[in-house]
Amino acid sequence: MKIIVIGIIIIMFLMDIGISILNYRNRNAPFPDNVGDIYEEPEYQRWLKYFMENFRFGIILKCLNLLIILIMLLLGGFAKLESISAGWFENDILQTLSFIGLYFMIYMILSLPFDYYKTFVIEEKYGFNKMTLRTFVLDQVKGLMIGAVIGGGILAVINAIFLMFSERMFLFVLLSWVVVTFVMILMILMNTRFFVKLFNKLSPVEEGSLKERIQDLACETGFEIQSIFVMDASRRSTRLNAFFSGMGRVRDVVLFDTLIEKLSEDEVLAVLAHELGHAIHKDVQKMFLRQIGFFGLFMAVLGLVLESETLPIAFGLSDVHFGFGLILFSVFVQPLSFILSIPINALSRKAEYAADAFSAEYIDRSHMVSALKMLSQENFSNLTPHPLYVMMHYSHPPVALRLEAINKL
Repeated sequence: MKIIVIGIIIIMFLMDIGISILNYRNRNAPFPDNVGDIYEEPEYQRWLKYFMENFRFGIILKCLNLLIILIMLLLGGFAKLESISAGWFENDILQTLSFIGLYFMIYMILSLPFDYYKTFVIEEKYGFNKMTLRTFVLDQVKGLMIGAVIGGGILAVINAIFLMFSERMFLFVLLSWVVVTFVMILMILMNTRFFVKLFNKLSPVEEGSLKERIQDLACETGFEIQSIFVMDASRRSTRLNAFFSGMGRVRDVVLFDTLIEKLSEDEVLAVLAHELGHAIHKDVQKMFLRQIGFFGLFMAVLGLVLESETLPIAFGLSDVHFGFGLILFSVFVQPLSFILSIPINALSRKAEYAADAFSAEYIDRSHMVSALKMLSQENFSNLTPHPLYVMMHYSHPPVALRLEAINKL
């Protein structure tokens, strides 16, 4: 079993690296005609350098992640964490929380310099980063606190369920599935009201033409806009985006201030009409239902891992350990996630085409075309991704295919 675990880790690593290399080698492919005007030659050379630098950085980071997990598994790192957490607490749940907490801290300390380099060297060099060191540190602290409170709470509840129903694994899987589903619903409902505001400042959009046109568009498509916010995204990055929050017919609109700065009103409306298309087609609900199904499958995998007494012993632990079971679960679920990503991403890309078509019904399609080109230019999109990389990693179609589909409408 030990060889199987190590084999899965190495095989998945090599497959990931292989697909990334294919995508990297495709960087010099000729641009499709419909995106040939997105980058001028100087901008194209900047994009190319940015893409190559991110590729090299990504390979290094993936190698680091591989090294950490292999050292912890093969040199008894997890057994040591079990010993430390058992020495600190007698309670099983507290032992699990400290076990996972220690592993997370090791990983975070080792990866923090890479996060800093990515933000303040690569992103800074190419003009994307607007974050100060203070904001960077505060984001890390806030993320750590949220992970500790929410992640730790979920972990404690599921661990308690395991302790109660370890002899009836079906009940453990079912109840854990219910808990995860409830948390997912709660996080969707609290997204704009809590999580976004924790990291960003949301201000009501100014009175004027844009606000009126957004409200008219929502009314025309059968939605009620509860609030229209402008988010201070420029405090962290120059990238552009917008999103709707909430479920049902009442939504909040959040516009990045960078989006308002770079796009015309017509282009902003085209982007929002696209998002309304997702709402009309109930794409969020469909995605949510798929995720619930996948989490049920993942909980079943976790149950199978926790039933094995030989796996933890093979890696030096004394017995079945819930925290270590989660580590092994993350290994065994990788091939499953790899396979499932193909149909999931395909469905997501299909939904993007439909949302683009919906936008074209309400806003002249030329505005969506120009908006997509501006978004691609400002976000430094890859205009020639490898088809296999798209199949495995792209939830949105490449911009050339989106423009082709829009122009065929």
